[in-house]
Amino acid sequence: MIAFFVHERRPDSPLFGLSPVHALAAFVLFASWRAYTAVRNGDVKAHRFWVLGIYAGSLVINGAMNVFVVDGVTRDVFFGK
Repeated sequence: MIAFFVHERRPDSPLFGLSPVHALAAFVLFASWRAYTAVRNGDVKAHRFWVLGIYAGSLVINGAMNVFVVDGVTRDVFFGK
């Protein structure tokens, strides 16, 4: 939820200062809701699918975006200033 209130990365973005990471945050909220409803209905396969999607999206996709797409500390660590 905090990701929606951080606008320092791209303050001049045409989407009200939102970056691609914000789209991932919206996906995590949606996937969390789907995972919860799936396990509540006893559908363990669907729950596993959504939780693995959250895991992969949070680590792999977000990590790749922070290193290769978005300027910041993570990119500086890998490629220098």
